[in-house]
Amino acid sequence: MFKKLNKLIITGLLFICFLVGVSYADGVKKPITLAVFPCSDVVMNFKKFQPLVKYLKEETGLNIRLVVPEDAAEFERVIKNENINFAFLDPHMYVRFASLFDKGTLLRALTREGATSLSGVVIARKDGNINKLENLIGKSVMFGSKLSAAKWVAAKSLFEENGINIDKDLKGYSNGGCC
Repeated sequence: MFKKLNKLIITGLLFICFLVGVSYADGVKKPITLAVFPCSDVVMNFKKFQPLVKYLKEETGLNIRLVVPEDAAEFERVIKNENINFAFLDPHMYVRFASLFDKGTLLRALTREGATSLSGVVIARKDGNINKLENLIGKSVMFGSKLSAAKWVAAKSLFEENGINIDKDLKGYSNGGCC
């Protein structure tokens, strides 16, 4: 199912790239620009998305450009001042910049099963006897980045919904990166 979804997404991107790429300015193809909000490290994100850009260039012959701004302020400037055709960012950052996007042309994320909601997982050592959330009381936990609604707010809410106060019931917690 995941491979089919990936093929569907890539096919959709190729089709959109084709439609966007047929427009010309002074006889030169306008670049198609993909802006990616940096997950943690600009260089790492550039390396992560560069194979997609290369693949799309090779398959379509279009001029595709990747932009990975350094931070939120730079991302906002790029969205406001450049011709960005695609933007890849997490839900928290989308909410922050929602006014900058044409909501009529937005796509939405789908899970492998085709649903529009996302879920998370708790990862524990196999030998740690963690079989339910309550088993984490008194333990140290690492959440995702505080900048990620899905990895911080949703996780914190999950603990609260299960009667666990992360400040009182856990031995401690920290926040990791968003990827």
